[in-house]
Amino acid sequence: MGNFLPFILVCAFVIACAIVPYVFACLGLYTIAKRRGIRNAWLAWIPVGSEWIVGCIADQYQQRANGRNTNRRTTLLVLAIAMASLFGLVLTLSVAEAIMEMAGAVDATAIGAFLLASLLYSGVSVAYAVIYYIALHNLYASCMPNVSTLFLLLSIFVSGLSPFLVFACRKKDGGMSATRLRFRADW
Repeated sequence: MGNFLPFILVCAFVIACAIVPYVFACLGLYTIAKRRGIRNAWLAWIPVGSEWIVGCIADQYQQRANGRNTNRRTTLLVLAIAMASLFGLVLTLSVAEAIMEMAGAVDATAIGAFLLASLLYSGVSVAYAVIYYIALHNLYASCMPNVSTLFLLLSIFVSGLSPFLVFACRKKDGGMSATRLRFRADW
């Protein structure tokens, strides 16, 4: 047992480093969604569902602040599902290619499929990141408009910080004042 103690401690540390930010982000999103009357706020606790909630909050802010319907919730959801699917395809193709290489049967078609899937995954990832950061900026602006750009820059350049920034916004509504345009409650 003594030899496994460092391994167990490292595993516990890695798991804690993954779970703690996840819980903070989910709790922040859930609280904002619940307070704003967004249906199915519990989706904040599901990985792909949290993208839907970020998009709903961003759409709600755009509707109220600018009178625009942006539909970022659907865009983020579709891109997140596409990213997950393409990642699975890239992973599957890389394993198949490795098995074929070990067997001595290198196939140009398999390599081409892997490269195409990797390229598609990269493109979808960039599109997702752009839309996600726009939506995240809308989320920050709806909660704390005075620091929304700073929070966005911190989220981009120190990515591990965004769960805690979302959590910090959970009880703020500075950008959703009553003097703004009408509020659509069917999110």
